[in-house]
Amino acid sequence: PMQSVVFYLFCIVGICQGFSVHRPGPTLGFSTSTSKTHTVRPVTTLHAAAPKFTFPSQEEAVELGIREWPQQTKVRSEWSEEVQQKQTLVRYILQGTGTVTVTDDSRNKRSEKKNFQPGFMLEVEGPATLDWNKSDNEDVVILTPGFEQGGLFLGAILGLVGLTGALIALS
Repeated sequence: PMQSVVFYLFCIVGICQGFSVHRPGPTLGFSTSTSKTHTVRPVTTLHAAAPKFTFPSQEEAVELGIREWPQQTKVRSEWSEEVQQKQTLVRYILQGTGTVTVTDDSRNKRSEKKNFQPGFMLEVEGPATLDWNKSDNEDVVILTPGFEQGGLFLGAILGLVGLTGALIALS
């Protein structure tokens, strides 16, 4: 029984290390390799709300490790995101189409509106607000370089801990 508890704890630590939570900071760099074949390069830091809109090539996507990023599915037709001061936000569209408006929340209050589609990547440093509008009934699937839905992750971990505790108690 003690060996299974130790094994379980090592598994939890490994799972927790597999996800990262965004923290405000000057860059969104990575120091660990996402696989044995490539290393994620740091995402460039931009000036406040000077959004960078790109369509990374297949080679760039592999170099960034985009396909390994956690995903979020957006079902609502409109949603907003706020980027805090010195926080860098990166979004890669895997599925869906629509528009995104990036508004600079600093003194000059500039706005820039762009169409998005699969393959579109947005990088912006806060403070800024992103207003998303999807253009059809298809869900929008967004990939992010870190796990941002901490509440869901915490709920899953607590459920796993409870289930394991119950299994140990019943054995």
